[in-house]
Amino acid sequence: MYSSVVLEMKRKSLEIPYGKRSESSKVGRMVLDLASEVVEIQEGNSREIARIKKGMKHGAAEGSRKFRI
Repeated sequence: MYSSVVLEMKRKSLEIPYGKRSESSKVGRMVLDLASEVVEIQEGNSREIARIKKGMKHGAAEGSRKFRI
């Protein structure tokens, strides 16, 4: 069994890294959220470009229903 002094020292030694860890995980989550937003925007843009190209291939006029995005 650990003495109360040893337990207190362990608890204090764990407090500092835990705070840093929680901050870095917050930053990590924010970065992942931003990255996922960028990927979603890129996917949306590529789908839109594909639709435009498809409309151009099939000879749809720009104002026609086929050309709608």
